[in-house]
Amino acid sequence: MTGRDAWQRDDRPSGWSAPTALIPVRGRVSVPGSPTATLAEVARAAAGVGPVLLTDPAHTPATLAACDRARAAGADVRTGPDGWLVVPAGAGPRPVDAVDPTVRPVAPDLAVAAGFLAAAALTTGTVVVRTWPAHDPAGDRVRAVLADLGTYVVRTAEGLTCTSRSTSGELTGVRADLRGLPGPVPVLVVLAALADGRSELRVGDVPEVTAVLAAVTAVGGRVRREGDVLIVDPGPPTGGSWPTAGSAAVAMAGAVLGLRVPGLVVDDLAPLTAVVPGFTDLWLRLLWADEHLLPGTSSGGEEPRH
Repeated sequence: MTGRDAWQRDDRPSGWSAPTALIPVRGRVSVPGSPTATLAEVARAAAGVGPVLLTDPAHTPATLAACDRARAAGADVRTGPDGWLVVPAGAGPRPVDAVDPTVRPVAPDLAVAAGFLAAAALTTGTVVVRTWPAHDPAGDRVRAVLADLGTYVVRTAEGLTCTSRSTSGELTGVRADLRGLPGPVPVLVVLAALADGRSELRVGDVPEVTAVLAAVTAVGGRVRREGDVLIVDPGPPTGGSWPTAGSAAVAMAGAVLGLRVPGLVVDDLAPLTAVVPGFTDLWLRLLWADEHLLPGTSSGGEEPRH
């Protein structure tokens, strides 16, 4: 079973019907940089002393407006399919073919990147996120929680590879401190809701927590809050409407849950497509890819977490 036979959709009159994976998800994906990181990198590059090529920037009205502001301040900003070339005003004019820029990847939105890795964990597949940040404390914490849940994760020169250690896709309940990681919390809560044991997730007080608590409860999941800790008990959610409360991170979590729960409809995908334009195509291409990947097949890297 390959290609379009590898997933299943249930069309509904409104919202986005999350596709259900029928075979392991295997593929490589480049997650666009987050809008927040893109804004910061454009400003940093424009204020620098030499040309910079920003790879995987977020193409949103706000980030494109940031390019316009940099141009108005005297920088030369050229947007293209291979990235955005930013030549600060102080670097002086030069022919484009004479520019030897510093290549600087834009960090992806960790909520979105974690969602793509979760697709592998839930389906006994293997996913490589090429744009996973190499040296990022928040990214390292997400990696650690994924490993504790029962996934095999390894950082290589290509990116971060994730797969399930279980041949059935079973996950293990965890105790984890997720304070300071508001974006990835919804995806990690969904993984905990599908685990075979209780999870206790210390989350703090952020809007994403309230939103994902309501969403998981709405589809029959067993989660409750005690102070700043979410208690997530085993008990598979059912299909139905997944409310996003305007959160891209919660919408991403709904897409992940839909891989295992048929009939799940994300009520509003717009917050996610604003962060990742073309998300549905990117998500479906990954489900169709069916590449033959093994953990650690990319050359170069470090020891896996497991």
